[in-house]
Amino acid sequence: TLLHFTLPLWMADRGGVAAPEFPDRFSRFASEAGRRLGPGVDLWITLNEPNVQMYMGYVLGAWPPQKKDPAEAVKAFAGLLRGHAAAAAALRAADPGAKVGVANNLMLLEPQSRLMLGDWLASRFVSQFWNWAFADAVQTGRARFQLPGGAALDETIPGLAGSADVFGLNYYFRYFVRLSPGTPEMVRMTPGPGLRSELGGTTAVGDSPPEALFLLMREAWRRYRLPVYVTEGGIADEQGTMRGPLVRGQVEAIQRARAEGVAVMGYFHWTLVDNFEWEKGFRPRFGLFRL
Repeated sequence: TLLHFTLPLWMADRGGVAAPEFPDRFSRFASEAGRRLGPGVDLWITLNEPNVQMYMGYVLGAWPPQKKDPAEAVKAFAGLLRGHAAAAAALRAADPGAKVGVANNLMLLEPQSRLMLGDWLASRFVSQFWNWAFADAVQTGRARFQLPGGAALDETIPGLAGSADVFGLNYYFRYFVRLSPGTPEMVRMTPGPGLRSELGGTTAVGDSPPEALFLLMREAWRRYRLPVYVTEGGIADEQGTMRGPLVRGQVEAIQRARAEGVAVMGYFHWTLVDNFEWEKGFRPRFGLFRL
């Protein structure tokens, strides 16, 4: 994985992934990585969870560069797409035969009430915004993206169409979505049933039942017909009582998807050992082995 959220300070000071020079800088980095590491790498992920990087850094302002600016968020989204396209081309030039993809953070998003049209529309809007806007652009070459409140993007990006060979799927959370006029986001999201992550917070609680992962793998295959890798699957579980059922459930979901013809090619557990979980520090424990 070439970019997992962290940037050099000099790049962050220029605006991070929203900076005009980001795609070229990232392409040069990808070229050097491909040249040096290509013979030992079977699968390249250009970007980890670009939707999360855009949202946390430019909408919520919780991560660097800590902005709360919808217009800058749109620039960041476009910059990440241009960066992926440039990096994918650089990798293929430096490492012929390379398999390239993006690790997409997906959530299963369902209407709070199946009897309420507003909840259906809200869940479809959030799902397109969060789950599919980036991957759709990678497939078609046309970036179409809109934030609640009006900031929007609609343009064709050279070199983007068909720039992924595989679909990376990171899955942690399932939410019910309710239309909520009068709030800044226009929606309210509540956790779905099942295993509950210990991350805490209103936007970081959820579950990972096997049927949710199965539905997302099946939808990604239906949309893109690219080999699917579960590039992250795990749970914050300090006591270690939920991780076993989670892993068994996710293996069950993969077996079910493959039986239905979905080309699921691999599963990467997050993570081997406990990690530094960004602004939450070392408290959430994701590791198979405890630090």
